[in-house]
Amino acid sequence: MLAMNASSNRVSGPAPHAAHVPGDRLMRAGLVTTTVGLMFLLIAIVPLVVPSVTLPSVFWGLSMITGVGLAMVLVGLWQAARGRGRRAAAAVGQRPS
Repeated sequence: MLAMNASSNRVSGPAPHAAHVPGDRLMRAGLVTTTVGLMFLLIAIVPLVVPSVTLPSVFWGLSMITGVGLAMVLVGLWQAARGRGRRAAAAVGQRPS
């Protein structure tokens, strides 16, 4: 996939691949962690809906990794935004006056 230059409609080269974006791996790991935490949360909520089912309290602790995953996603987004800002600043600095 090629990136287009907005001012002149010329192709400027290949667009950055998602794996090269800062924070991408952290966002993906956070997504997986959040998903696993949400599954544990659903399991932990079952005794509230069906009183005859009893589960060990460890499921409540495991469901808390949902917040850890969300924090990882937010940090990854912050890193990606900073990286995008650095690339934009470098592109502005490289333009001839």
